[in-house]
Amino acid sequence: MRSNNVIHPSGASTGRILRSLLLVAGLLALPDAASSQSRGSADPWAGVEEMIVTGSSTREALTQASISVAGFDAADLQALGATDVGDIAEFTPNLEIKSTFASSNPTIFIRGVGLDDARANASSSVAVLYDDVYMNSPAGQLAQMFDTEKVDVLRGPQGTFFGRNASAGAIRILSKKPSGDFGASLSGTYGRFNQRDFEGMFEAPLLQDVLAIRISGKLSRRDGYVKNRCAEAESQIRANSAFTGCEASTIAVGPDPEKWVNNVDNWAARSIVRLTPLGTEDVELLWNIHGSQSRAQSPQFQMIGTGGTSTNPRSKTNFIDPDNCTDIRVVNRRLVCNASYHRPEQGNPFKGSFFRTGQEKLDLFGTSLTANVEFGDFAFKSITGYEWHDREADLNLDAAPTVSLEPLFTDKAYQLTQDLELDWDGGDGLSATVGGFFLYEHLKVLNIFFGGSRFSPLQDQTQRTRYLGAFGHLRWELNEDFKIEGGGRVNSERKTFQITSSTWNGATNSRIQSNDLDDKVEIEVTRGSGEVTLTYSPITEASFYGKYTRGFKGPHFNGAAVRSQNEIITPAKPETVDSFELGVKTEFFDSAFHLDLAAFYYNYKNQQVFQTRSITDAVIVNALINANDTRVAGLELMLRTTDVVPLMPWIEFPGFSSGFSLAYLYTEYTNFVNVDTRLVTDPQNPGTVITFAEIQNFSGNQLVSAPEFSFSGDFSYAFDLGALGTLTPRLDYSWRSKVYFTPDNQARLGDRSRLLVSTRLAWSTMDGKVEIAGWVRNVTNEVYRVSAINLIRVLNQIDYAMAEPRTYGITGTIKF
Repeated sequence: MRSNNVIHPSGASTGRILRSLLLVAGLLALPDAASSQSRGSADPWAGVEEMIVTGSSTREALTQASISVAGFDAADLQALGATDVGDIAEFTPNLEIKSTFASSNPTIFIRGVGLDDARANASSSVAVLYDDVYMNSPAGQLAQMFDTEKVDVLRGPQGTFFGRNASAGAIRILSKKPSGDFGASLSGTYGRFNQRDFEGMFEAPLLQDVLAIRISGKLSRRDGYVKNRCAEAESQIRANSAFTGCEASTIAVGPDPEKWVNNVDNWAARSIVRLTPLGTEDVELLWNIHGSQSRAQSPQFQMIGTGGTSTNPRSKTNFIDPDNCTDIRVVNRRLVCNASYHRPEQGNPFKGSFFRTGQEKLDLFGTSLTANVEFGDFAFKSITGYEWHDREADLNLDAAPTVSLEPLFTDKAYQLTQDLELDWDGGDGLSATVGGFFLYEHLKVLNIFFGGSRFSPLQDQTQRTRYLGAFGHLRWELNEDFKIEGGGRVNSERKTFQITSSTWNGATNSRIQSNDLDDKVEIEVTRGSGEVTLTYSPITEASFYGKYTRGFKGPHFNGAAVRSQNEIITPAKPETVDSFELGVKTEFFDSAFHLDLAAFYYNYKNQQVFQTRSITDAVIVNALINANDTRVAGLELMLRTTDVVPLMPWIEFPGFSSGFSLAYLYTEYTNFVNVDTRLVTDPQNPGTVITFAEIQNFSGNQLVSAPEFSFSGDFSYAFDLGALGTLTPRLDYSWRSKVYFTPDNQARLGDRSRLLVSTRLAWSTMDGKVEIAGWVRNVTNEVYRVSAINLIRVLNQIDYAMAEPRTYGITGTIKF
């Protein structure tokens, strides 16, 4: 029987009012628009890893002291070969981004704070915005980064601006806008594993000084880099199949497996139309329409067993990856593994036995309308957005040639957003901003967990999210040396989560209704957030600041629920953070030398943590729980030089550029005790089921995805060849200490320290319209883990998502 556990009921009138407000706001946005002063101009802070964001819009005009940004301009993104936000994380200290899936659902951490939940209904502690449209669903957060103007990583809680759920920070990806002139570019790449990438752009004025368009797109193809032995005939013959696991009878269950897996197959496109009806930038309207599609195979994992013996760990199905065997013997004319490695980095991490190689299908579509208008002392901005996705992931989650855990994840969602902002500059150093933000998302999920039997668990979920926020921000320059600014935000969020757990009959391909789980829960919270900053600038070249921020993240439902025991769908409580930050920002020698330093301390309450919980001896789920208290402290240093010697900036060195960022991060769960209860069979009375409670004390442990030390940097020098053009070598490097993927801090559920090095050598013509570049990424072929999936209690194994091996290639670009 369905139980309606409505925590905060609400009437239908609220929904009608919010929909009406959204409609009115959208209509008001149609006739008016405006632009910032920096619109269409070159970014003066291009390439600076700690940026001061500037411009006339308040989103851009946050003062030098009020926010710390790790920034990447278009040239940096090209040099790094970044195709999504995950690529920039490798070279940004205190930013960790990982994705268990091939092209969707990343988990993001800034300064050790984030949510390690890759489920479709997950909302991160890091706000991700594309062209200032908040992306609630993680499915589309890796898709739109092409023809990009810049990427800003806003470190630390955001209490006033940048949408909801920004208790860890925010990432803004800004696309290039139409310039009003004719232009075109085409870029092509060929690299290792038959990589073929193409990116193009065309822009033109449709009506001089009034209407312009910019169309861009990309196409990416790459063969897999992991070899699947189950696609080889010799692995299926009787003499080898017991050793490789590639039994011909098992292979026959599904379609023929692919020989090379973990490939890339996607495209994306965008069109931006810019209207300035008065022929000036006082009024501007931007219409953005975009879409993408991925048809790559679902990712395959490396599996390490945790059962068997200490020298020969096995999975529950007694499978051992043959490449991990250290002692292979012949017993009864069969190959037998007598001893094996314990870590996925050993053996061959780019080979495996996979009988199922399904696809991860992802379709995305979105559109937004941005209107700006400036009048007198005021500037108004409206952003109306719509995003939609449809995803299907056919996974081989047991990472083995057995039918043990083969889930099919499907989800579809759409969201509507409306962002309004009114700026006022009264002169005499006094200015203010007021605004509001509305979000509605409707998510539908259907998951089937095939496990080798005819009957499989099935999840049917619906989640509706309604958010309404109002904010205000005041800035006051007391005199030439002192500034004070602060703001507050009221966050009102309501979530409805409905789930039905039933059984799928594989023989008839039909659902069997059951009473395992049939619940509906609604929760509504209203909380405040905000910030205040004091800045002291005794000289033009240096400023000191102190900042306090209260961050907030709303409640979250457990999308992994399959049973109703232990209140498994009870939502995780909202989390709050009090952040204190002190820093200094400097620039000397005509802005050729930048040195910034920041120290911060966080006090977290009810941080949401993803952790394995048991239901019975055979059934576990990954649930969200709250850590009562968490502490985070750290230091960040950034050095950036241009056209000078780094340690002797008074000496000019035209053409040379360098950057270095260093971060220290101390994290600790100061009060985190979890009671894991499950149903077990009484060993003294096999017919009796008892409740067993296990106390898990994580207090004192390091936070998930929070390396204690990390640093990154780059060097480049442009050799002027005169009429022959310019030759520019560049070196990028990044190092971080060990990380853990779970709060229990198990080494096998984490990753060791690692160093990444990438190089690039580019030649360009004098006018910069033609460029040819050769590049190598992960020069040392470092093997490391991206994430781990804990299946110890289910299958006696851990699945590892491994990073890509060394890649290299050549890229050619032409601009018209």
